[in-house]
Amino acid sequence: MSQANELLEKIYKDLQTIKDDIIEIKLRLLDEEEVTEEELREIQEAKKQIRRGEYTPLEEFKKELE
Repeated sequence: MSQANELLEKIYKDLQTIKDDIIEIKLRLLDEEEVTEEELREIQEAKKQIRRGEYTPLEEFKKELE
C-alpha cells in the first residue's frame, strides 16, 4: 500500500472515531426519560405494525389533518 493510501486510511479511521465520539457526546447530553412498561409495549407494537406495512405515510396523515 502506498503512503498516500495509508494516510487516507488513517484519516478515515480517525474521522470514524471522531464521529463515534460525537454521537456518544450527543447521547450523553440528551435528557433521558424513563419509559413506562406500557409505553415500551406500545412502541414495540408500533414497530411490528410498521414492519407489516400497517401505517399511514406522514404526507397522507398531514392531508387528513387539513
